[in-house]
Order: sequence, then C-alpha cells, then structure tokens
Amino acid sequence: MKLRLTLSITAALTLCSIQASDWRIHPTFDGEINYMVDTPSFTYFTGKVLPDNNFFPTSHSLFRYDKEGEELQSLSTINLLSDNTVSLIGYCSGGGYLAVVYSNYDIDLIYDNGDVVNIPAYRLASLSYSKMVNSISFSSTGDMIYLATDFGYVAINAVKHEVAESGIYGEALTSVARIGDRLLAIRGNSLLAADAAGNRFSIDDFEEVGVFDRPYLLQTLGDSKGLLLTYGGSPQAVRVITVTPSGVEVGNADNARVYNVSGNKDGIMVATSSSLWQYQADGSRTTLTLPDNYRNVIASSYDYSEIWLGNGRKGVSSMERNGDDFVVTRDYMIPDAPAPYISTHIAEHPSRGLLVINFGYDYNFWTINIQLPLLLSGYKDGGWSNYSPIYTNPAQGSVIKTPNGIAVDPDNPDYVYVSSVSNGVIRMNLKDSSDIIHMSKPSDPGKNLPGFIAIVADPMDKDRKWACRFSEPHFDTAGNLWMSYADMDNQTEPTIHLMCWEAEDRRSTTSVSDFRAPKWLRVKGVKCTNVDEVVPLTYRTHRNWLLYSNKVYENAFAVIDTNGTPTEPSDDNVVIINTLYDQDGNAVSAHNVRCMWEDPSTGRVWVGHDEGLFYFNPDDFMAGDGKVTRIKVARNDGTNLADYLLNLVPVNHITSDGAGRKWFSTKGGGMVCLSADGRSVEEELTSGSSLLPDDVVYCAFYIPSTNSMMISTSGGLVEYYLSHSASSSEDAVKAYPNPVRPDYTGFVIIDGLPDDAVVKIVDASGNLVKELRAEGGEARWDVTNHGFKRVSSGVYFVMSSGIDSDEAFTNVTKILVVN
Repeated sequence: MKLRLTLSITAALTLCSIQASDWRIHPTFDGEINYMVDTPSFTYFTGKVLPDNNFFPTSHSLFRYDKEGEELQSLSTINLLSDNTVSLIGYCSGGGYLAVVYSNYDIDLIYDNGDVVNIPAYRLASLSYSKMVNSISFSSTGDMIYLATDFGYVAINAVKHEVAESGIYGEALTSVARIGDRLLAIRGNSLLAADAAGNRFSIDDFEEVGVFDRPYLLQTLGDSKGLLLTYGGSPQAVRVITVTPSGVEVGNADNARVYNVSGNKDGIMVATSSSLWQYQADGSRTTLTLPDNYRNVIASSYDYSEIWLGNGRKGVSSMERNGDDFVVTRDYMIPDAPAPYISTHIAEHPSRGLLVINFGYDYNFWTINIQLPLLLSGYKDGGWSNYSPIYTNPAQGSVIKTPNGIAVDPDNPDYVYVSSVSNGVIRMNLKDSSDIIHMSKPSDPGKNLPGFIAIVADPMDKDRKWACRFSEPHFDTAGNLWMSYADMDNQTEPTIHLMCWEAEDRRSTTSVSDFRAPKWLRVKGVKCTNVDEVVPLTYRTHRNWLLYSNKVYENAFAVIDTNGTPTEPSDDNVVIINTLYDQDGNAVSAHNVRCMWEDPSTGRVWVGHDEGLFYFNPDDFMAGDGKVTRIKVARNDGTNLADYLLNLVPVNHITSDGAGRKWFSTKGGGMVCLSADGRSVEEELTSGSSLLPDDVVYCAFYIPSTNSMMISTSGGLVEYYLSHSASSSEDAVKAYPNPVRPDYTGFVIIDGLPDDAVVKIVDASGNLVKELRAEGGEARWDVTNHGFKRVSSGVYFVMSSGIDSDEAFTNVTKILVVN
C-alpha cells in the first residue's frame, strides 16, 4: 500500500514507532450491514455502529474480505483509513477506486492497486450549513465524484483529488448525478435537471422534470443512461433515466424491495429481496434469481463469477454460480470485533477477559432514549466473543434495554448481572443462555418470558410508566449484591431505596421456582433520582460501609455503616453530607456527580462531576465532616502557582493502572493520567496528540495481562498500550529483524519465549494473522498470514501463552512490517 499524500518510508517508521505501535482500534460490528461493494481483490462492507437518531450521526465501521489473502479485515486509522467511522462508500469501476466518505466529512479513495489517497478539502471547508453527505455517485468516466449534501452538492475531481465545484443552495439534496450533459438532483419528491456546462448559482437554475414517490438515489450508468430509485412502489421502484437532446426521459418502474446498490464491472447492481438486477451502460437489465435461503439480504458482485452476501448478525458469505445452481464458497463469517460501539461500563471476568456492554442512561445520554437491547462482548487474548442474548438467545434478546451496569458473580463467574433504566435487572448465565432470572415490574414487556419475576410495583406516575430503573450492580466483600431503585412514588419524605440480594439468597436461587427475593433497606433524608448509585466499599476498614449519591441534588452523599447486618437497619449508622469544602476552605459544588471510585490501595473515594474532581476519606464523612481534597498541579513556570486538576472539565470515569496511576476519562478533554503519588500529570491523550478517536471519553479499564487500557470514546473503542511499566516478558522477548524492510524475504525470529508456547500474531485492528508454536524458546514467522500471503505494511503484535497454559495470552513484543 502506498499513501500518496502522506509519508515516505522513513517518516512512516517514525510515526509507527511513536504512535501506531501503542494503539489498537476496535471497529464495531453488530450485524446491521448497510453497504456492500465487491471489487476485484476485496469485498467491502459496513457495520452500522448505532441506530438512526438525532443525537448521533449515521456512521459505520468498515470491513473487507481480502480474496487473495483469505482474510476478514477490520479497517481503521491504524492500517488503512483516515478516520474510523464511515458515512458512505461507493465503488467506481471506471476509475478503479472505492470512495469512502467519513462521518467527519473527510474523503479517501482506495484504489484497486492498493494506493490510498486522502482528499481533505471538504472536511476542512468552513460552511454555515450542515455538511452531511446524503448520497454518492460517479461520472460515467470515473473522473468526477458527486456528493449530495444538506446544503446542495459538491463535485470532487477524482484525478486531481480536489474539489472541482459546489452548489451551495441552502437546501438539502437527496442525491445528485451527472448523466449525459445534464446534472440531475433530487429535492424532496422532485427530480430536477440543469445544464451540466451552464451556471447553477441557485436551485432555481434547475428545472423540475418529474415528481415521484419518495425518490432517494440517482446513479450514472453510461454516457446518457442512469438509474432513479424511489421508496414508493410495490414496495420500491427502480427506473432507467435517459438523457436526450430534447430532455430527460424516465422509464417505467421495476418494482422490488431494494437491499443494496453497488457499482461493478458492467454498470450498477441492484440487490432486491429475491434477485440481483444488473443494469448495463445502455440501460438494459439482466436478472439472476437468488436461492430461497439467500433472499432478503445485502448482496454484491463485481463480475457475477462470485456473489457476496451480508445477512445481519450471521455476517458475510459468498457463493458461485454453477449453471442454474449455486455453490457456497465461504460460510458466514463475522469480523473479530465488539458489538458495543460506546460503553460506559466495563467489568473484568476471571476467565473471559473484559466484559464490555453498550451504553445506557446516564449524564451523557439521559436526554435520549434509544432503547438499544443489551450488547455484551468479551475481550480476551486480543479476540472478541459475543455473549449478548440477542446473539445467544434471540427469544429473550431484548429483555434488557438501555443497560446501566454490569457485575460478575464472585461465587459463580458464569453469572453476570446487568441493570437497566426501563427493564429492571437480569442475571444471565454466560455458559447457558437459556438460564435467565429477570427481575422487574409486573407490566414489563418481558413478563411472559421464562425467568421473569416481579419484585417492584408498577410506577403510579403516568409519565414514568415506562421506567423500572435500577442502578449499577455492585458486590460487597461478603458477596451481597447491591443496587438502588428509583422509586419516585414514595417520596413524600425523601427516601432512598437500596436493594440487597444477600449472598445466601442469591446462591440458593437457581430458577424462578426457588427464587429467594432480595431485601430492602430504606434510608430517609435523601431524595432519589434516575441516575443515583450505591457503592459498597471494599477497603479493609470500610467493608461494612455503603456510599450513596443521588448524583444530582444538594451535594447529597450518604455513608451507611451496616455493622455487618446488611438488611437489619436497627444497628445502622447513617450520615448524610450536604455541604462540601476543600482543603483551602472553599465551598465545593458537586451537583451532577458522574462517577465514584474507591482507590483499593488507600480507601479514598474519588468523585468526578460536571466541574472537575475531588477525593475524600470516608472516615471524615462518617464523622460528619464534608472535607474533600482537590488535586493541585504545579505550573512549573518559575512561580509557586498551581491549578486545580481538570477544573471545570466534566469527569466521566476514574480508574487506575498497574502502577497505581489514576486515569480520568473526561467529556471533551480526552484522557488524563495522574502519577501514583498524585503530584504530577504523566500523560494526556487527546485526538490531536494521539490516536484517540475523540476527546469525549466515557470510561476506561486496565488490562494487566497486556499492560494496556481499553478506552471507550464517542468515536468507538480503542486500546492503548502503556509504556511506563512494560512487563518482564516484553523486556525478555526480542524479534529480529525489526522493522522488516521491503526487500527482506526470510523469517522473523521471535526469541526469549517460554518453550512450547503458543504464539499468535495479530494486526493492529485485532485480526488474527498467524498462529505459531515456539520450540526451544524460539518461534519463526515468515511474514505471511494463514493463507501464506505476505502481510501488509503495519504494526503486528506478538501474543504468547505462558509456560503451563495455552489459554492465557500476553502481549510480548511488536513487529513493524514495511512493504
């Protein structure tokens, strides 16, 4: 691969060693394949990262199948792309390139010969209108790309790689295409046309040539032919457009449900519910009827010799024609990728690595209610597994929506607990997907499904009929499971409602038939909210204590000492703190608390809120003293002045790494790392200074086995490998030659491994490239993938099993390949 607009080999080596080698991007795949394009060497497809809504832009992760190397690849800024989330893709056979339009309006052209050209002009353009791109088309010769936008259109010269023209009309155009000597556009239900060589200073310079039922796409076929697609029809329609000297003629409708439209060798392929329609440059059409078991799917083919299909959560597959029959050439495959795109809660599992769930209802998202079903993925040894009920038990795949937190059972790690704002809480068995206990309200939509039991009453407030909100689940050191319940109906006297599923009752419950119900602890004097949280403290002197915050009102914190009797309130000691002040005696406002985190080494509790962060000693709170400490960081400018760390910056999440350093996930400020002694800022990760996809970071979690941080941002999941305390195995293991130069054709020797260790080579997007076995502490890699094709340029991670186990893998070194 040659990047025309970027780097020489020397510069590429510098970039990779400084940045790319420290990062892995984890593109998302959850089954909604929206676009598929088959090209001579690759089949590209996109996975939609979130459903359509007004909060998030429409964006996708991009994947491709390498036909020669026989690899399913995740694409990202690490290995090929200029950004990680894609808005649209389209293939121009005449130009031999795939056009990729990103959510940030950047544009890449990925050529069939491997070249990648970035065209940043549209992204950099300053406009007062929305720059949303609604569709993409190509001229018949492939030298021009037309983008229909929310303000008009933009034309890109695909030869000069620059913006050639634009029509800024202040009105959204759904699609634009050049057909013959006419520029056609869709505005609302109207098909418009104008002289392609004339002036088009306003939308009035176009004439209306037809009105149709919900037209949405124009595509160019040949010098005078094109396609018009409409949602109106039986159930949809495809029409051939002909441009003549006398005007624009729109042909009769071909009616079918359309699943995909893609350019290919012979023109435009339209995948319908039961057939593939191939439209040639002259407007003629041939039809290929699909087998019954391959209908209603996304489909594409470059030359009809092989047909690629995308079928939701099954993934992608391919088949070849054999006369009138079809032969499957590749069974369904899904990318090695997480299902969640954004996560606000990550948990550690003793045998399944990290458990990552999709976001729910908190300060970042409480103005929207997408109602996504629970998506749960496990990350271990550089690979992803799906544990979502929607994959493993589809009948109960939506029992929990807008998940709010996750906890792993300390006695039986096969059980995990997930709470929700609308559907209560479930206990699900990762080993047996049919084993579910679902605790909610009587009117829950899942009330008739197996495992359901009502443990709270339906809300009386008509505006809250939808709600059954339990806070994040947490276990205390005795194995009791704690949550708070937002019971807004019982607030005549402000009261918090804490649910405790005592350890013995939880262990004894195997099904609804022997269900032993949780018990309740009610604490008066604090008003509950939809975003409150109860955290059992685990520090050795605080193990019977609970910390509660309603996260919204009156700086309200409650410290509850249960004295070892969690559901017997008579011996409890409860202290409510409403007034906070810092070490300098200044009042501290902690409205809109976003996170509470107990430092396991000191017992201090750190709090992130809308205006920064502080920590406190729970003993002080229990004594009724609301003293907190705000971290001061010296300016180091020759003065004795210091500033409060992250002052006025919302802090979403707090955690620590293996060296005891604190990591703060912020809304808009990226990631900030504080030294273990709290005296200095050691790292600041932003989208401008690193490969962090976005400066809005929701949470992070430390992975000891790889000395890395899994980071959830508004641009997806990424992994950052720490350099401050590399493991001894990484120091001992060496790979040579490293980097691997273009002219090197021998083996890369990986030395210093445990004897008989299993070695996995993975690329920077997490794709497994090769698996080896060490002999005498040494493994040899021929720089090829499992299809024996030389790998592409990039950074590759060496994962090694331990001496006595081939199940637990550790990142031991990195290898840079330059072709």
